[in-house]
Amino acid sequence: MRRLRDAAVLPATLCRARLCYPIALAAPTIRRPVRGPLFAAGIRVRGTGLTHHNAAAHGAAHLGSEMVGMGITLSMKISRKTAFAGRHGLFVLAMAAGLAGWLVSAKAQDTALSDPDKACLGCHGMEGMDKKAANGDSIPLHVPADIFAKSVHTAVGCTGCHYDIKADAHPATPKNITSARAFSVETVQTCRNCHDDKFKEWENSIHASLVRDGNPAAPICSDCHSPHGVIKNAASAMESVPCRGCHSDVYEAYAGSVHGKLRESGQIMAPLCAGCHTAHSITAANVAMELGLKSICTGCHADTFEKHKTWLPNAGLHLETVSCAACHAPGVPRQVNLRLVDQATQKRIAEQSGVPRFEAAARANDGRGTGLGPVEVWTLLRSLERDKPGDQTVLLGRLEVQKGADAHKLAAKGKAVSDCGTCHRQGAEAFQTVSLSVARPDGRLIRYGAQSDVLSSIVSVDSIKGFYAIGATRIDLVDYLVILALVGGAAIPVGHLLLGWFVRRANRRGAAKA
Repeated sequence: MRRLRDAAVLPATLCRARLCYPIALAAPTIRRPVRGPLFAAGIRVRGTGLTHHNAAAHGAAHLGSEMVGMGITLSMKISRKTAFAGRHGLFVLAMAAGLAGWLVSAKAQDTALSDPDKACLGCHGMEGMDKKAANGDSIPLHVPADIFAKSVHTAVGCTGCHYDIKADAHPATPKNITSARAFSVETVQTCRNCHDDKFKEWENSIHASLVRDGNPAAPICSDCHSPHGVIKNAASAMESVPCRGCHSDVYEAYAGSVHGKLRESGQIMAPLCAGCHTAHSITAANVAMELGLKSICTGCHADTFEKHKTWLPNAGLHLETVSCAACHAPGVPRQVNLRLVDQATQKRIAEQSGVPRFEAAARANDGRGTGLGPVEVWTLLRSLERDKPGDQTVLLGRLEVQKGADAHKLAAKGKAVSDCGTCHRQGAEAFQTVSLSVARPDGRLIRYGAQSDVLSSIVSVDSIKGFYAIGATRIDLVDYLVILALVGGAAIPVGHLLLGWFVRRANRRGAAKA
């Protein structure tokens, strides 16, 4: 609760339309409920149980007003000599409440604001000022003057964005606003007027796709950039990066990573969120991984391949089938992601919008609900091929971390997994969790769980042609067949030699008897 108690006279100018009323704050007397033009715009300012006092005894007017929703009481002291009688006097009393709130918050920022903006803040600088939408949502109308004075939007002023509001006709007829979310989405078009290039980047992002899907949590301009408090370079500082508002688990993982620690120590070359994900044209996480190392990690680590090939056998194959975080985030759970691709084009198969073929087929084949086994996987792929005659669907595997947040727990390179036995051994933990996936039109994955033995079943040989880890995904039956083939192959020449030896021995014995 904030009260203005001092009796000092504070000169100010209160403007309504083009008429300015000089007022002064003085000693308290009459308490009177406030009613006036603020109510015309749906802005709620109500009295706080105010009563009449003896005007002759006190000689001035005292106003108490409460900003609904914030529970803030402002106690103003206004000279009776300054206030107008009747309706004009009540108007001055109502508007004085807004002026007093602005005077408190503006202070040192007074010189950074233009006169028209100061006039707007005469009301909108009042804490707790809000408007109710049709569904009951509260839409805040309070603009802290000190924050706005530091904003990059100070240069364009209030009417730079609120161009539909006319100073000589404000408050105007109330707008029919259905909800706070609907109002925020609508105002995105205002941002586009100046930031069309950024808007187009956002429009093609995963965030915009979620907005079009009706996701109420999907971020729009005002969720990341406070409209009245856009501070230059705020997004480049760890403590103020907007991404952490929604992705708190990812931010916590990043803050503890080698990147986060370098950034916190002042090394600004270490990547923050936008360094890897971009600021506005953000794609689904799996799409970023599909693009490969060249577009993400090697943007900074350009010598990745050269360094790995000095010690890692088949370095190129490893970098293609193992995600960076699978080795550089040691200790996090991993999984094998079997991606459905067209064998002819080697392009990932995408789920058609509104036609969930993959998920429906996967559920139909997983009769027990325990995950797809080797036979079910083979049947699923054949059923998808029937929908597109001539195409052959196969699975390409990739070793990844199980959770997106874990991909940000990157450790210093000295702590990265470098022991081949971590993966290349029977029963390796990394190969116990398996899923099949296709991509939605916006890039987000649709996953369906599979049993781990799909990686080591003879039935899967024709299905999983793009993933094999020596020692970890061995197919026992194939091993037996290979052993038999080796034994059989060796038996032929050995048998031939033995047979020849017996024949020659028999011939010698026959010749000796003769």
